[in-house]
Parts: sequence; C-alpha cells; structure tokens
Amino acid sequence: MFWDATSFDWKDVESAYVWVRDKLQADAKVVSVPTGSDQYALVALYKDSLRQQALEKLLSLPGVIQVTDPMTIPQEHFDAHEYQDSEYKAFLESIWSMPSRVAHRHLVANRFMDKLYEMLWGSPQSGPEPIENKHLRSIAKRFLASLSFISKAFIRESVNLGTKHGIYTEDHKKDALAYLWFVLMESQKTWPPMSVKEYQALSAVVHYVAFSGETLKYRSALQLPDGVVEEQIDQTIVALAQWCLDLIRTKVKENFYTISKDEGKPYQKQTDKFKSSNLAGLFLADAFYRSLRERPLMFQSYFPTILQAFLNLF
Repeated sequence: MFWDATSFDWKDVESAYVWVRDKLQADAKVVSVPTGSDQYALVALYKDSLRQQALEKLLSLPGVIQVTDPMTIPQEHFDAHEYQDSEYKAFLESIWSMPSRVAHRHLVANRFMDKLYEMLWGSPQSGPEPIENKHLRSIAKRFLASLSFISKAFIRESVNLGTKHGIYTEDHKKDALAYLWFVLMESQKTWPPMSVKEYQALSAVVHYVAFSGETLKYRSALQLPDGVVEEQIDQTIVALAQWCLDLIRTKVKENFYTISKDEGKPYQKQTDKFKSSNLAGLFLADAFYRSLRERPLMFQSYFPTILQAFLNLF
C-alpha cells in the first residue's frame, strides 16, 4: 500500500498522536490536511520511488502541512477554531499517560479525500473517470513496449563505438568490454564530463537496459584491463551519450507521437472536442506528458519514472 489516510474528530488528540507516531516510526511521511469541518485528516505516504512527488503535490495544496512531530498535530486545528489554551493543554497532558493501544479509525469518506484521491490517481474513487484516461494508460503501455528495441541497439553500439575508439585490442578485448559495461552500469559517478542532456540521455538508456534485464554478463567476465584503455573508455562513453540523445530525440520521440496519434483516432469518435484525429492525438500527447509529471501514480503499472526520463529529453 502506497498511502493511508484517517480522519479524526478534534477531540481525538490521543488517537491522532498514536496514529502519527506509528506512521513516522514506520518511515512514512505524514501530512495534515484541512477538511472544512470538525474533523481533520492525516495522510501517510509510505516509502516508494514516487513518494517525494506525491508529497510535494500535497504540500502545494492550501492548508496542507507536513508533520514531523505528533505533538504538533492538533495545534493548528485548535488555533483555527479558537479553543482555549487550558483545554488544549489538558489534552496534551493526557497524551503522555495514555496507553499505546488505541483503535485507529478507518478513513471516513468526504469530499476532500475524494479530491485528494483523484489528484494522485487521476480518477475519482467512485463514479466515471475521464474518457481520455484509458487512452493515456494505453499510451503508457504502448510507449513502454516501444522502448524494447533499445537494449540490443545499445549493446551493439557499445561494441561499435568501442571498436572505433580502439579499446578492443587482441590483448584485452573481452576484459575491456566487460569493464566498459561495469562503468556504465555501476559507476555512474565516474562517467567523463559531458553536457547535461547527454548525461540525462545516457542515464535514461542505462536505467532502461538494467530494467529490461538485457545486459551483457560483465560481472562474471570482469578483469581490469591495462590502464592504457581508460582514455578510450571515456571517449566511448561520451560517444554513447551522444548516440543516446540522438536516438531519443529521433526514433523514440517519433514512436511516442505515432502512438499518441493512433490513440487519437478512437478518442476523437468518443468526444466532440476535435475536428480531426491528429488534433485529438496531439491533445493526448500533451495530456499524457502533464499527467505523467503531475500524477505518476496513475501509470504505476508502466514504470512512470522510466517513461518520464525519456519524455524529458524530447
């Protein structure tokens, strides 16, 4: 489970304290969100590659604050409703003597939490979701599948460019190839200087190759080659970075817009917003880019961080 939420009546300070304490101890990030009533909601985000993006999105909402100390939970709610300091103090003092076992109440459905759910996942908890959502998910699925050619092409190009830059001599041909791949896959901090975009492109491709599992077996064959190949290794890595950037901005980009326009054909028939399927496809391409950036959880089945890395370079 990526996130959990519970709403509390303002008098449930003890329950709120323990709920937050337990979530923080479980290495969750906790935020307090206003509900506009005598309840306030607490949301816990568990450790996940997308947690930071979701946290930043939540904190951009009015009245939402991150909670790092459970003792501060009720303060803003009390201040907003002008409760007496003595009453607030009595509740805080009761916390210290309370037992640790407190029944946590499940999330009470309300409009705010429905809106929060839709913001994170791209569709409401109940009721129909936007028509374009199924096409956006289809784009994600098809775009991820369209990247499958990259791994073999990258292996082939690492050999071609390595040969061009003279790292595969007869004395250490096998060792040098394994060493090149070790540096590419496991020593990113030692990559030679290159432009920001080239670095991002090489990182995107390397991460995809690792994700696909179609890598050379460089670990089993690894023996350090002579130091004379270090300069050639760096030259090969820079050339690979340039190749990756060119590949992403040509073939990968072309595949993405072809898929988007193809999805625009059935989408145009389902809505009266567009005069042509091409316009519908361009709308879907833009909507996909925005949705992937703003609500990546919507595409969690299609590895959104990988897709985002490629789209950022178009």
